[in-house]
This record gives sequence, C-alpha cells and structure tokens, in this order.
Amino acid sequence: MGLRSSFLLLLLLLYAIAFSQTGTPEVLDESNSSASGTANAADYAEFLESCLKHPLNINTADRGTLNELQLLSSVQINAII
Repeated sequence: MGLRSSFLLLLLLLYAIAFSQTGTPEVLDESNSSASGTANAADYAEFLESCLKHPLNINTADRGTLNELQLLSSVQINAII
C-alpha cells in the first residue's frame, strides 16, 4: 500500500469517526402517548382541511402564518419573506 493510499484511508477513517452518531437516543415523554398522538393527528387533519378551504396567499403571508403551516423551515420562510 502506497503512501497516498494510506493517507486516503486515514482521512476516510477520521471522517467516519468525526461524523458518526454519538450519545443515547432521546426518551419519549408522556406527552407523546398514543392518545395524544391521535388527538394531534385529528387536529392537524382539521388544520389541513381548513387550509384547503382557505388557501394561503404566500405573497401576502407573514412569518407567523407561514410558521403555522409546520411545513417550512425558518430558512425557507426567510427566503419567501
């Protein structure tokens, strides 16, 4: 194995170590139980139905209205506004 190949292998290993997942997964709290999940799903379905009946004009929408959609990131909202 040449010096160049060894260097590339070392670089690849360092990259893999640097970006590997560390830590423990977060534990879900009681607010994410199946009963509240069903209620949240029903609320969100109702919200989407309301959006279908009253479409959003993104030319006149403000940051709060776009944030309520829960479909756009803050970067996307900033790009629209």
